[in-house]
Amino acid sequence: MTTKRVSILCAGVALAAFAPPAWAQTQPAVSAPAEAEEQSAGVGEIVVTARKVTETAQSVPLAISVLGGAELTERGIVNVQALQGQLPSIAIGEVNGTAQITSRGLGNDNFAAGSDPSVGLNVDGVVVSQPGAQLGAFFDLERVEVVRGPQGTLYGRNTTGGAINLVTNKPTADLSGYGRISYGNYNNLVLEGAVSGPISDTIRARIAFKTEDHDGWGKNVRTGKDIDDASRRAVRGTLLFLPSEKLEILLSGEYTSEKDANYQIKYLSDSFPGNAALRPPGLASSFFASNPRDINTDIDPRNDRHTYSFTGTVSYEASSALTFKSISGYRRFKNIGARDFDGTAAALANVVIPVETDQYTQEFQALVTTDRIKAVVGAYYYKENLQSDIRIGANPYGPTNALTISQFGTVGTESVAGFANVSYNLTNQLSLDLGGRWSWERREGDARFTRGGTLFPYQTAGSVKDFTPRVGLEFKPTSDVLIYASYAEGLKSGVIASGSTTPILRPERVKAYEAGVKSTLFNRTLRANLSIYRYDISDLQVSRTLPGTTAGSFVSVFENAADARAQGVELELVWRPTRAFQLSAIGGYSDATFTRFLTINPLDGPTGVVRDQAGNRLVQTPEWSSTVSAEYKADVGSGTVTTSAQAQYQSRVFFTPFAQAQTSQKPVTRFDTSIRYDADGKRWFASLWVRNLTNERVATTKYVIASGRFISGQYVPPRLWGGTVGYNF
Repeated sequence: MTTKRVSILCAGVALAAFAPPAWAQTQPAVSAPAEAEEQSAGVGEIVVTARKVTETAQSVPLAISVLGGAELTERGIVNVQALQGQLPSIAIGEVNGTAQITSRGLGNDNFAAGSDPSVGLNVDGVVVSQPGAQLGAFFDLERVEVVRGPQGTLYGRNTTGGAINLVTNKPTADLSGYGRISYGNYNNLVLEGAVSGPISDTIRARIAFKTEDHDGWGKNVRTGKDIDDASRRAVRGTLLFLPSEKLEILLSGEYTSEKDANYQIKYLSDSFPGNAALRPPGLASSFFASNPRDINTDIDPRNDRHTYSFTGTVSYEASSALTFKSISGYRRFKNIGARDFDGTAAALANVVIPVETDQYTQEFQALVTTDRIKAVVGAYYYKENLQSDIRIGANPYGPTNALTISQFGTVGTESVAGFANVSYNLTNQLSLDLGGRWSWERREGDARFTRGGTLFPYQTAGSVKDFTPRVGLEFKPTSDVLIYASYAEGLKSGVIASGSTTPILRPERVKAYEAGVKSTLFNRTLRANLSIYRYDISDLQVSRTLPGTTAGSFVSVFENAADARAQGVELELVWRPTRAFQLSAIGGYSDATFTRFLTINPLDGPTGVVRDQAGNRLVQTPEWSSTVSAEYKADVGSGTVTTSAQAQYQSRVFFTPFAQAQTSQKPVTRFDTSIRYDADGKRWFASLWVRNLTNERVATTKYVIASGRFISGQYVPPRLWGGTVGYNF
């Protein structure tokens, strides 16, 4: 059966309804057992720990969205890129093997090692510092919590845009586990499973794994080899020690690897069509692949990355109101990426980028919970050592003196912080939230930049001390309605692009104003949440490329934009009038623009001059975005059949600060569909699914390279279809 026929078959079965809410994991209401919740209408509660205590998402005065383990599986969310379209005001791209996560206009558009994300990614409370290490597989997760807005009074690492928190499944008291196998087009084979249970009365263990393999979504037409394929492996082991009723010790270790030809950039278009004078010498259209998912390059891409991580969490319940916690983390990330950076068959800019990082974190928390107070007081230490070597030339594996550019560098980062957040109930309905963070951070960079055999040694360093406050009010007129307002400040320290001869950047700062309403209405059949925000941003950190001093070369610049403003509205709806039917929608409007940014646009040509980019939209921030989804359940025999589909829309997205169509993605809508059968008792299930049903070619990034003369980028996956079978024990 051809791909087209199977896709149509899956779509025809599934389009009876839309998809379930991929952004929320509903749990049984606290006052009702799980069986009753499953059989009744109405939306359930969403349990989170975003404020370090267990509470429902509807009671948290923050803009927060949650995806549970079941939703991750059903929606095919296998990594951070797949979160695109599932969360309000969150845009996720990828360039050169680094994640680019943007929330409400704040993100990271620089792929150089050493850059910091504006949206943090944490795994069981430990930050994943480098964007290149944020592309690992999602597996055996209990839930994903996404908090929008500046963070620092609740989490160890400070961020300006928000935080994505991955919470893994923990060892269980009884023997349990699961196994899943998925297969689809492109020979996409995914295996995942876990076994959990007791070793003794005081020790529990869990081991989980995942493998993912698929053929390439394109080819290098010059060599005939696949590109954008996958060969990924991941395993995690966890031990839980319970020496007493008050003490818990949780130890986990994880290893992930990728060895494939993924993350290759593609040639998209000439910057100046028809102007041969503005093409690099000798470059002809025959150098490019005719299919934009293919490449025609003189070297094959290489992706070889490995992550080792170890986490130790100790919790001691000193009393019913006071708990002490220690979170210790170590992460090692090694990556060798090789790509043809010019994207052509010309031997212009072949690149090899080895990167190694060692990261140590230590966090101490004191958690207080009483009838009137919820508080977290913490201290945090962070240290990272990074080394990279960007080698550019016809043969980047060759000797240094034969390279066009060799950009070796080290970056050392050390940070200390103290933070606190207190929520105090002034009355039964009114609460005051106060928080603050004191931060100190120092970075040192050592570069040995070589161009054409000439060495340019360079060193830079800098430190920052700062206090960022947070204040908020929350009002509960009824048990089902929460109204809140807050003011917070965020800080992302000045960063150093490894190997660069650019001085350390100034810190990125944001002043954030937010108000919102969370409600559960009409006998708990409708959940409606609304948030309004405004950010005043100073020294926004952005990147761009400029013409180099030699033909076909380029220079990547990471700099502070002067000022920006982002303001918008977010809406989240879930309507479940019956047990069988559920409709949901998320939507966002964003007015995010530079208010002053004096810089050069590479698409102005070689004679480009400094212009003010004020009024241009911030990168990766569509004005409008929405996702509409629904599901319908029907009892069939002793099981349940669920049909679902989902539609995601986003308006035009700009990938550079210059608001030009050539470096943007036009408005687009994508569709996913599925049908699933759950056996009685949900011990096993089988599903068919189609993602990106209409095979939209959607760019996740575009940028100008090679003296500004042509544009490269990357795309979301093509149409994928397949089936999954799973068994729980």
